[in-house]
Amino acid sequence: NRKGDEGIKYVTNKSFVDTDNENFDSNDKSDKDNEVVEAINSIKFIDTTLYNPNNNNDNSKFAYAIRKHIYEQCRKFSFGVNNKTLTEEFNGEMGELLSYANLSDMIDFRSTKFDKSIKLTVDKKIEIVSKFDLVKLETIANINYGTRITKKEAIGEKYPVYGGGGETFRYNDYNREDCYIISRFGMSPECVRFVAGKFFLNDSGLTVVSKSNSLSNAFLNIFLFCFQANIYALGRGSAQKNLDMDSFKSLHIPIPPLTIQHQIVSECEKVDEEYNTNKKIIDDSYTLINNLVTNINNDTNKIKNLCDINQHTIDPTKTPDKEFIYIDIDSVQNGEGYFKTDKIILGKNAPSRARRYAKDNSILISTVRPNLKGFAFINKEIKNAVYSTGFAIIKSRNQDIIKDKMIYYLFMYSENLTEQMIAAMPKGQYPSINKEDIENFQIPVPPLAEQQRIVSQIEQYEAQIAAAKAVMFSCAERKKKILEKYLN
Repeated sequence: NRKGDEGIKYVTNKSFVDTDNENFDSNDKSDKDNEVVEAINSIKFIDTTLYNPNNNNDNSKFAYAIRKHIYEQCRKFSFGVNNKTLTEEFNGEMGELLSYANLSDMIDFRSTKFDKSIKLTVDKKIEIVSKFDLVKLETIANINYGTRITKKEAIGEKYPVYGGGGETFRYNDYNREDCYIISRFGMSPECVRFVAGKFFLNDSGLTVVSKSNSLSNAFLNIFLFCFQANIYALGRGSAQKNLDMDSFKSLHIPIPPLTIQHQIVSECEKVDEEYNTNKKIIDDSYTLINNLVTNINNDTNKIKNLCDINQHTIDPTKTPDKEFIYIDIDSVQNGEGYFKTDKIILGKNAPSRARRYAKDNSILISTVRPNLKGFAFINKEIKNAVYSTGFAIIKSRNQDIIKDKMIYYLFMYSENLTEQMIAAMPKGQYPSINKEDIENFQIPVPPLAEQQRIVSQIEQYEAQIAAAKAVMFSCAERKKKILEKYLN
């Protein structure tokens, strides 16, 4: 019955025509006309954080904050003098989305022709503090763009392709060797990296190599690595940042004496060694976990015979003014087994997908692209938490037959179960599995004592992994402190 009425529908605080009503006739022109009129009039009742169509001075809306700022900063306009004063403070939701910027930072003054355009993103200014002379990057380093790469005939050696991924093709020759790469488009978190050997660089990246005897490549790499967050800030755009090349080339870097550069490199190499040692610990631990799970050869059973799925639900809209922790698919870190609980919503603003509830020892399974392993184990029930219906929440029906943690580890680490999930996913733009798919997955059921041994062993390996990741995570900051110790 929705044909002819496609498009955006306003979220309103008033009910309109109910097309599910048995008295609604989709073929009755008067009913259709009434529906269109009601849809148009719904703008009067739109429920948005931006503005209130019935009250210009609603201090919970962003429009109020903007009006208050203008009234406080400006009094004289072309149409007269403003004498109004807004006394109440802005008190809206998502206030962190509101920010202020100097107009001069939103205008590009570098062009020879001033176009008077105002950008919605502020130019980032990077201040590098050092006791040594600062030199423009482009004057002391060669900055070369990647090139558009076309797939050639599969003959000769294989060379990796960097800049926008690591897919390897066969090529007749290569266009880069031993370079420092910076992602140019997309600005990946690891935007600075050294690549040894022969490779191709596509047009989503660039290479930076010293062209001066006064700057060692090893020091340049450390400097760019330690300040890659600043490089990221030079990106333009919001959803996908593109590196502002003029700002990047104008980046000033300190040039200490070569002896100090070598000392910095030497100390940072020790940190790199520690990083690599802990990376090996992680790789080895994951290998041991996979071997442990792969070697389970017990009889299998369908999950529907062992578990309850989506047993508990909750409707936050029934308590409109209550705060809930909303855990959606984006809250879960793929393959890591943990999730964020920082998304707070009011019951009245809860999306229709916020309906799942999880108790102690529940297994959280993302049904969207489950091969990415957006899974987590909930040890303790989280008070006032609501989960997206994009999750399946699983619990063992009988702990004396199979432990909840055992089921979770099978989802996380069993290659066989991963293959079952992939086989169940439709081949389309929205690959997902449903409750019926999960119910029919087969999992092994070892004796209870064996389950406890496997779970205990994996927990030990995961503790080693967590400790090693903590060390690796600290390495970037430690290298930055080494740099600052010598430069400041």
